[in-house]
Amino acid sequence: MKIFNKIRGNKDGFTLVELLVSMMIFMIFLGIVGQAYISIVRAQRDANEVRKMYSDVRSVMDLMAEQIRLGSVDYDCYHIIPPDFNLSCPEKYIAGKLIQSNTENSFVALVGEGGKEKITFKVE
Repeated sequence: MKIFNKIRGNKDGFTLVELLVSMMIFMIFLGIVGQAYISIVRAQRDANEVRKMYSDVRSVMDLMAEQIRLGSVDYDCYHIIPPDFNLSCPEKYIAGKLIQSNTENSFVALVGEGGKEKITFKVE
């Protein structure tokens, strides 16, 4: 009996089945954490794209507001302008018009100094 207990040794270790089960649980945990990380990265990328879009729109609106503040607006000069417009207004006026084109993109046209300066903003 003493020899049998000596051969059997100490039972303090883990069996192969216990190691495989614990490794499987750990792999499932890593898979869940990996999917959550990928989801967070995608959401952050989408949020950055939206933030950039709002920043671009804000800068265009600031530029338009500055152009309008620098001159006076001639409301008589408003008329429907095709996307490839050639707008001429009296000198020292800035005319602006928000128009809708056939491609459903909005254009804002600002013309000043007798039609010599033309700024077009395309808002998609």
